Amino acid sequence: PSADERGRKILDALIADPGVDVIICPITGAVPSLSGPLATDLVAAAATTHKPICVIWGSPVGDEPDYRDVLLPSG
Repeated sequence: PSADERGRKILDALIADPGVDVIICPITGAVPSLSGPLATDLVAAAATTHKPICVIWGSPVGDEPDYRDVLLPSG
């Protein structure tokens, strides 16, 4: 996904695809201008489906705001 409106469109297309049962998305967390919109899009997309959306947060720091304040509270 992308840091603009294309990111959400890509996620919606994956969710709508009957051949996709789960979405696994790694995020490095290294570039907040990309990881922030992606985290927000993933949380919003997850609210629209019963398909699992699994995020792998790969930052060695692990306490970035997008992880701590966006992804963790979303479950």
